[in-house]
Amino acid sequence: MGAGADNETSESTMRAEGESVRGELPLSDFQKTLEQCVGKLGGRVKHCGRSAFHHLRRAWALYGVDNEMSAFRAITAEEEAASALILSLQQKRYPGAKRLNFRDHVHKAALTPFLDAVAKVLALLDFAKPTLRLKPDEDPPRLEVFVDMSRAGLRSPEPLFAQPDEPLNFVVRMENEDGPATVHMFAHELRQIAEGRGVDTIKAFLEAEANQRNRLLYATDTGIPQVSFEEGFLLERLRRVTVLLTLTIAIQQTPQHQLFAVQCVEAFLRALERMAGDGYDFGSLIQEPTSGIVVRKAHDKEPVTMFRRSYTFSATPRFRISPMFQVMLNIAEGSTSYEVLPVLNVIMVFASTGRTALALPV
Repeated sequence: MGAGADNETSESTMRAEGESVRGELPLSDFQKTLEQCVGKLGGRVKHCGRSAFHHLRRAWALYGVDNEMSAFRAITAEEEAASALILSLQQKRYPGAKRLNFRDHVHKAALTPFLDAVAKVLALLDFAKPTLRLKPDEDPPRLEVFVDMSRAGLRSPEPLFAQPDEPLNFVVRMENEDGPATVHMFAHELRQIAEGRGVDTIKAFLEAEANQRNRLLYATDTGIPQVSFEEGFLLERLRRVTVLLTLTIAIQQTPQHQLFAVQCVEAFLRALERMAGDGYDFGSLIQEPTSGIVVRKAHDKEPVTMFRRSYTFSATPRFRISPMFQVMLNIAEGSTSYEVLPVLNVIMVFASTGRTALALPV
């Protein structure tokens, strides 16, 4: 058996091996573009991502023929995608990332439940609902995020979108009744997920998730494992791989440490009980600036956006998403830039006609 050559022939062979009488793995246009983007990365990150798609195709082909191996391949695909993300964080030298181990099954299997906990908070930011777009022709490939500002309360006669400079360059904070808002570590949401699965502690829950693959392969006191599952099990693994590899692209596209990625790495290390020291000093980066865009959303009211000399980007009474803004308001005969803070660009353009917004005083 030859070593894995990175060429068109081996890629075609991997695809052919994953086909079956059931047809090809059903990929959306976004997922097809994602696979293309992964193929343009470098080194082990690239090959982990390619391997994830390969295992998914093999899992799809084996379904109904050898369900144990089909499930094993699908879980391995998720772990390979998790490896790609962990390696990316380490390559870009994110704080604490060196304490993660891409060979550790617990670390890899724990990423999806952790991201589910993060998603429970981000779901509260209902007004944002970003549109994602991959750019495979960039070097390296990029993920772009567009936020419909009308959902954030900004009223305009035509669609108006905000685009951050990097997709993960924000921070989610929790407001406290007895003090200032603090950077959220998602422990409450993880605990809810763990308790919903009948597990007492977060760490025990994550370890149980990691043991899933072993239960497919090895005999127990009760006999030989037999697996029966619906097609949705494989499609869920495809969804997880998509999330993990999309995040990998977002990390790989810039040497900048994006704040939400920093926040999530620290929260993940705390969940794994591998946190050392006091953690990252977010306070040095997240300060109350003198000017900015304010988006406030009361619990039972529509969100309202204001341009004023204060700083809050509120989603709910308890959570705040805090991007740093450089506001760029395009003018018909050129562009005028109002610099507020240098971390996040919000470019406001009428998407349907190309006309530009009027300059608003900041």
